[in-house]
Amino acid sequence: MKKLTLVMVLMVAGIICWQTMEAYGQAGAGQQRGVQQVDAAAVVAFLNQQGMAAEAKALEALQKDPAKEAEYQALLMQYNTVMREMERDPAAGKLSVEKMKCGAAIALVLPKAKAGDAAARTSLTTEVGKLFDVIIAQQEALAAAEELAQSPGEQQRTGRGRGLTDAQKAELKVNIELWKKNKAAIVKARVDELLLPYPRLPW
Repeated sequence: MKKLTLVMVLMVAGIICWQTMEAYGQAGAGQQRGVQQVDAAAVVAFLNQQGMAAEAKALEALQKDPAKEAEYQALLMQYNTVMREMERDPAAGKLSVEKMKCGAAIALVLPKAKAGDAAARTSLTTEVGKLFDVIIAQQEALAAAEELAQSPGEQQRTGRGRGLTDAQKAELKVNIELWKKNKAAIVKARVDELLLPYPRLPW
């Protein structure tokens, strides 16, 4: 049960600002050369194409602010990763875009929700619920892909070996059903965590 609870927390914790903070460390650890190779104009165009005009404008604003260089590089890496994923696997890329949109929506409404705005708290719960659905869809896609990848014919066609073991596949399927069955509790727990008046402890 302890293991399952930890996995639930990790899977639901997909808010975009967390991804950005994680990327900060990468940007400050010698990754800047790789970032410079990213086509920033292409990333901005991609965001606009995905209906994320606000995020595109925010990225351009960060680019012009030397004091925000680390934040700019982190976001640029994150968006570029999703853009490349969309090129390789449109279905997976679409889910990643939806996850980013959910994270952006959560970040937008969170300040008002923390300030005690009842309507904002309702919106926060709704957006976290949407994020939950996207994460579940990603895990279901992973499970389906593993089933295909582990078939003898597919391994011969791609030249790739097995991904997850049979035990890991079985555990993933069980976890997906448990997550779906406990959606309300998981969403509530995530909302409660987001509304805490102090930062999350990195256990």
